[in-house]
Amino acid sequence: MRLWEIKKIIGESLDNNNQIIVDYEAMYNNQAYTIKNYGKLIEIFGIIWDLSRNDVNKEWICSVIEKYWEEAMLIQLSAQEFNHINNYFSQVNQKMPLYYSILETMVEDQDDQIINVKIPEVNISSLKKLNTFNSRLDKIFKGFNVDWDYTFKGLDKWTSWYEILVVWHYTYLAFLSCLDIAKAFFETRKAYYDSEKAKLDYEASLKEKNEFTDKWFKEYQDKRMNLEIDKKIEEALKNLWIQDWMNGKSGAELHTHLVLATKELVEELWEWTEFHLSLNPPKYAEENWYSLQIDYKQISALIEEDTKPKWLEDKQEKKEDSEKIEE
Repeated sequence: MRLWEIKKIIGESLDNNNQIIVDYEAMYNNQAYTIKNYGKLIEIFGIIWDLSRNDVNKEWICSVIEKYWEEAMLIQLSAQEFNHINNYFSQVNQKMPLYYSILETMVEDQDDQIINVKIPEVNISSLKKLNTFNSRLDKIFKGFNVDWDYTFKGLDKWTSWYEILVVWHYTYLAFLSCLDIAKAFFETRKAYYDSEKAKLDYEASLKEKNEFTDKWFKEYQDKRMNLEIDKKIEEALKNLWIQDWMNGKSGAELHTHLVLATKELVEELWEWTEFHLSLNPPKYAEENWYSLQIDYKQISALIEEDTKPKWLEDKQEKKEDSEKIEE
């Protein structure tokens, strides 16, 4: 995890004295306690537990976490369980002001329209492959150029992350919209393209049953994906209030450019590349639902699966198998 992320996650739960806040409410005459920010505390614990390894006992808090691992932001604990949580963070808070001041010194604030790009190290084993990746990335960001180009800000300190500054408003929002569309494609891919419904939809579209082939089923899926992306880009352009002419392009030309760029973005996601927004996004992005969060672990799990589509068996093969069983 990058220092910027660590600073943001911890900083959101600190008071004015840089102490971690355990937001709780006593219940039943102090026999039980509701912790309102339990999920955030567990996230912080996963970051800083090594910080206190020498003199803070983690055994009791680990037992509570193990018991309530699936809980979200609101949790009710017994008095004893609450004390384990509260005591742990009370001891950590003795070091937190110094630790957080170090983070503040080491981490520079990001521009609000930065796009953080995680280099897919798993697929880059040589300078030649890195150069190819850089070329793909340059092509993608230029494809989203609505009102201005992008600026390469450099590498995030001590990490394998690029910082790309999207200077102008409409280009930034266009990128966020298309990233959301690319994310939706992966959800569709998992929920629909490998489903029985997709196969039945394709089979119903055929004029003759013997036309069902793996190759044509793949073409059907590709065509459906293209139509889906095309429609969503059209809706995004309307929502962004982009004018008929912008940066020397007509509305139709912008539509075409964004469709192509989004398809390339989808392909880049399949290469294990991650795109994250600035951890200090502009207010208008948050207010307009563009401050999206993508579960890249879910995408990675999907990529790790056999990416070859699970086509229906050829009708003739099914018939032959059936005859063998009857024999």
